[in-house]
Amino acid sequence: LILQWSIGILVLICCFIERKRFKVEIVGKLGSSFSLIPFVVVVVSLLFLAVCYASYE
Repeated sequence: LILQWSIGILVLICCFIERKRFKVEIVGKLGSSFSLIPFVVVVVSLLFLAVCYASYE
Protein backbone atom coordinates (compact mmCIF):
# COMPACT_ATOMS: atom_id res chain seq x y z
CA LEU A 1 0.00 0.00 0.00
CA ILE A 2 2.91 2.34 0.59
CA LEU A 3 3.88 1.83 -3.04
CA GLN A 4 0.34 2.74 -4.15
CA TRP A 5 0.37 5.90 -2.05
CA SER A 6 3.80 6.87 -3.36
CA ILE A 7 2.78 6.37 -6.97
CA GLY A 8 -0.47 8.29 -6.48
CA ILE A 9 1.33 11.24 -4.92
CA LEU A 10 4.01 11.11 -7.63
CA VAL A 11 1.34 11.17 -10.36
CA LEU A 12 -0.31 14.20 -8.75
CA ILE A 13 3.00 16.05 -8.45
CA CYS A 14 3.95 15.27 -12.05
CA CYS A 15 0.46 16.25 -13.19
CA PHE A 16 0.84 19.73 -11.73
CA ILE A 17 4.48 20.19 -12.79
CA GLU A 18 3.98 19.02 -16.39
CA ARG A 19 0.40 20.16 -16.88
CA LYS A 20 0.55 20.62 -20.67
CA ARG A 21 2.04 17.18 -21.32
CA PHE A 22 -0.56 15.51 -19.11
CA LYS A 23 -3.39 17.37 -20.87
CA VAL A 24 -2.15 16.09 -24.24
CA GLU A 25 -1.79 12.52 -22.93
CA ILE A 26 -5.23 12.55 -21.29
CA VAL A 27 -6.92 13.82 -24.45
CA GLY A 28 -4.99 11.33 -26.58
CA LYS A 29 -5.79 8.30 -24.43
CA LEU A 30 -9.16 9.12 -22.85
CA GLY A 31 -10.75 11.53 -25.33
CA SER A 32 -11.37 15.25 -25.37
CA SER A 33 -14.30 15.08 -22.94
CA PHE A 34 -12.00 13.90 -20.13
CA SER A 35 -9.95 16.88 -18.93
CA LEU A 36 -7.27 17.33 -16.28
CA ILE A 37 -9.70 18.08 -13.44
CA PRO A 38 -11.61 14.76 -13.62
CA PHE A 39 -8.28 12.92 -13.93
CA VAL A 40 -7.04 14.52 -10.71
CA VAL A 41 -10.36 13.73 -8.99
CA VAL A 42 -10.05 10.05 -10.00
CA VAL A 43 -6.44 9.83 -8.79
CA VAL A 44 -7.25 11.52 -5.47
CA SER A 45 -10.32 9.32 -4.97
CA LEU A 46 -8.33 6.14 -5.54
CA LEU A 47 -5.56 7.40 -3.28
CA PHE A 48 -8.12 8.17 -0.57
CA LEU A 49 -9.66 4.69 -0.94
CA ALA A 50 -6.22 3.09 -0.53
CA VAL A 51 -5.60 5.12 2.63
CA CYS A 52 -9.03 4.20 4.05
CA TYR A 53 -8.50 0.54 3.24
CA ALA A 54 -5.12 0.56 4.98
CA SER A 55 -6.52 2.21 8.10
CA TYR A 56 -9.43 -0.26 8.17
CA GLU A 57 -7.14 -3.28 8.44
